[in-house]
Amino acid sequence: MYATKANFESAFGATETADLDVPAGRVLAAIDQAGAEADGYLATRYTVPVASVGANLTRITLDIARFRLWDNRSPEEV
Repeated sequence: MYATKANFESAFGATETADLDVPAGRVLAAIDQAGAEADGYLATRYTVPVASVGANLTRITLDIARFRLWDNRSPEEV
Protein backbone atom coordinates (compact mmCIF):
# COMPACT_ATOMS: atom_id res chain seq x y z
CA MET A 1 0.00 0.00 0.00
CA TYR A 2 1.48 3.30 -1.12
CA ALA A 3 -0.89 5.55 0.86
CA THR A 4 -3.24 5.43 3.82
CA LYS A 5 -6.58 6.97 4.75
CA ALA A 6 -4.66 9.36 6.99
CA ASN A 7 -2.59 10.41 3.94
CA PHE A 8 -5.84 10.94 2.03
CA GLU A 9 -7.30 13.16 4.74
CA SER A 10 -4.03 15.05 5.09
CA ALA A 11 -3.81 15.69 1.35
CA PHE A 12 -7.44 16.60 0.67
CA GLY A 13 -8.82 17.52 4.08
CA ALA A 14 -11.33 15.92 6.42
CA THR A 15 -14.10 18.06 4.92
CA GLU A 16 -13.62 16.61 1.44
CA THR A 17 -13.41 13.11 2.88
CA ALA A 18 -16.75 13.72 4.61
CA ASP A 19 -18.21 15.30 1.44
CA LEU A 20 -17.47 12.09 -0.44
CA ASP A 21 -20.03 10.42 1.82
CA VAL A 22 -18.52 6.95 1.46
CA PRO A 23 -17.61 4.40 4.13
CA ALA A 24 -13.99 4.37 5.33
CA GLY A 25 -13.62 0.91 3.81
CA ARG A 26 -14.41 2.30 0.37
CA VAL A 27 -11.70 4.94 0.75
CA LEU A 28 -9.20 2.23 1.66
CA ALA A 29 -10.35 0.07 -1.26
CA ALA A 30 -9.91 3.00 -3.67
CA ILE A 31 -6.41 3.63 -2.33
CA ASP A 32 -5.58 -0.06 -2.70
CA GLN A 33 -6.92 -0.15 -6.28
CA ALA A 34 -4.97 2.99 -7.14
CA GLY A 35 -1.81 1.35 -5.80
CA ALA A 36 -2.49 -1.71 -7.96
CA GLU A 37 -2.90 0.55 -10.99
CA ALA A 38 0.41 2.24 -10.21
CA ASP A 39 2.02 -1.20 -9.88
CA GLY A 40 0.74 -2.07 -13.34
CA TYR A 41 2.71 0.80 -14.82
CA LEU A 42 5.76 0.40 -12.59
CA ALA A 43 6.05 -3.35 -13.21
CA THR A 44 7.30 -2.74 -16.75
CA ARG A 45 10.53 -1.31 -15.32
CA TYR A 46 10.73 -2.12 -11.61
CA THR A 47 10.03 -4.86 -9.10
CA VAL A 48 6.70 -4.21 -7.43
CA PRO A 49 5.52 -3.43 -4.90
CA VAL A 50 8.10 -0.68 -4.58
CA ALA A 51 9.98 -1.01 -1.30
CA SER A 52 10.87 2.64 -0.85
CA VAL A 53 7.78 4.77 -1.43
CA GLY A 54 8.53 8.36 -2.26
CA ALA A 55 6.25 11.36 -1.95
CA ASN A 56 5.46 11.36 -5.68
CA LEU A 57 4.18 7.79 -5.67
CA THR A 58 2.02 8.52 -2.63
CA ARG A 59 0.65 11.68 -4.27
CA ILE A 60 -0.15 9.92 -7.54
CA THR A 61 -1.84 7.05 -5.70
CA LEU A 62 -3.96 9.52 -3.72
CA ASP A 63 -4.89 11.48 -6.86
CA ILE A 64 -6.09 8.30 -8.61
CA ALA A 65 -8.08 7.22 -5.55
CA ARG A 66 -9.64 10.67 -5.19
CA PHE A 67 -10.69 10.73 -8.84
CA ARG A 68 -12.29 7.30 -8.57
CA LEU A 69 -14.11 8.06 -5.33
CA TRP A 70 -15.76 11.16 -6.75
CA ASP A 71 -16.83 9.26 -9.87
CA ASN A 72 -19.15 11.40 -12.04
CA ARG A 73 -20.06 13.88 -9.33
CA SER A 74 -16.65 15.44 -8.83
CA PRO A 75 -16.18 19.17 -8.34
CA GLU A 76 -14.13 21.01 -10.96
CA GLU A 77 -10.95 20.97 -8.84
CA VAL A 78 -10.91 17.16 -8.82
